[in-house]
Amino acid sequence: MSKKFLLFFATIFILAAILPTPPTQASIKTPTVYSNKAITIVAETGEVVYSKKGNYRDFPASTTKVLTGLLLLEKLKPTDTITMTSRSLQEERSNDQIIFKSGEKITRDEALKILMLNSNNNIAYAIGQRISGSVSKFAELMNKRAKELGATNSHFANASGLPNSTHKTTAYDLAMITREAIKQPLMVKAMSLTKAYVKTSRQKVVLTKSSPIYSNPNFLAAKTGYTKAAKNTLIQANKKNNITLIHVVLRSDKDKYANDIKLLDQYAYSKVKNIKLVDHSTWKTNVTVLNQRIEGKVQTDIVIPTAFSSSSFKTKIIPDPLNYENLFSTGILPLQNLGRVEVYLKSKKLKQTNFVSSNAYTFNGDDLVIPASTKASSY
Repeated sequence: MSKKFLLFFATIFILAAILPTPPTQASIKTPTVYSNKAITIVAETGEVVYSKKGNYRDFPASTTKVLTGLLLLEKLKPTDTITMTSRSLQEERSNDQIIFKSGEKITRDEALKILMLNSNNNIAYAIGQRISGSVSKFAELMNKRAKELGATNSHFANASGLPNSTHKTTAYDLAMITREAIKQPLMVKAMSLTKAYVKTSRQKVVLTKSSPIYSNPNFLAAKTGYTKAAKNTLIQANKKNNITLIHVVLRSDKDKYANDIKLLDQYAYSKVKNIKLVDHSTWKTNVTVLNQRIEGKVQTDIVIPTAFSSSSFKTKIIPDPLNYENLFSTGILPLQNLGRVEVYLKSKKLKQTNFVSSNAYTFNGDDLVIPASTKASSY
């Protein structure tokens, strides 16, 4: 009489406290910042480390251009050009370092440098026209993309951040947008420039910018903003000990926000550490495939920058489908991919790595009755 073996590979949760949190220095007292609204997040995970009215809506001014620049890179190719239109030239100029004429053409990457370094409102408008046909349609795209990135408490009405009563966002939303933007190396480069030579179809110009924010030893990238309605605004990404933080301050002062960022840096870096939650050299677990216990392991560490203790995290094994016929004919090979190990903080997945077989395993299918509907299934 044939035996039926039940297929069993339960989703496995393993407390990450297996690897204890390393001792850390005493945390610095929660800072008191001048800016009316402020937030600090860990770029890799979006974890909030500090918040002062971080979810209150306000005018972003030219920090809007981080989203405009992100869409510029996502929607256009390097060889694409932006044409300055007569309407785009009607926008208020940020300064006179570069003055465009109608019909002037700029390549995508040159446009990005002008947008970020010069904070040019004319080119922001032209980018919106180039990508969506009109700035109103571009604003719709901005709002859609923002929501996809977790910026759900925002409404963007234009590409530049010039005053509009409906154009508002939050420090948190701007941080989430920036989190995606700085995954683009060209964006990081453009947001870190203090001087650049730019070329258009009719001119070559040197653009410059000075600010105390660039003297921060951890500085990675930034975008400033100012309007009378918004006051001074700033997004700044800093990197230290292989941990990138994103700070956003709104309704601030140009003479104050560099110090606010310094205080936020000191506080956040005293709390956020790289925690190894899964060590590839020691992490192993057994799973059941048909009637056999299979030892699996991971090939890479899982390291998370966080202010939480390791006990706050859980790991979850997600199996890949297996084909029974292949399983009986070839078995499981050493280092064969069996699925993935995912790390969660509450219900949010943060990171994953491959889950592979530690050894070789063979199976005898002569006395197994496998329903046809399960020939390709999870373990």
